[in-house]
Amino acid sequence: MSLVSQIEQLVPGQTLRYRIPETWGGNFITVELNPQYPQKGRKYILSIENAAHGMPGGKKTIMYDSDNPKELVTSILDRNGELFVVAEEISVSAEKVAVDAKKEADGAGKAGIVV
Repeated sequence: MSLVSQIEQLVPGQTLRYRIPETWGGNFITVELNPQYPQKGRKYILSIENAAHGMPGGKKTIMYDSDNPKELVTSILDRNGELFVVAEEISVSAEKVAVDAKKEADGAGKAGIVV
């Protein structure tokens, strides 16, 4: 899925994070919907989020807002951002696939045990 599509499919409360390399500060670029839109501001907010031990630190500084996802993508790509997913943010379906795969692996391991 393209970065523009990812941004366009954001839902309220969801955050997209992109890790940026140390040459650009080693922090995260976050993109989220503006909760005050359309009454105030533009649709999307782009922020820089500090990193703590390689994970998002929670403290965000708003860089700018925009109605144009392509503008946000340009900022992400200019800083070599790579999509970063925090474990708790994995969708339920992805989590279910992981649990099913573990159960299958555990079952295969038990089947090979000779008593």
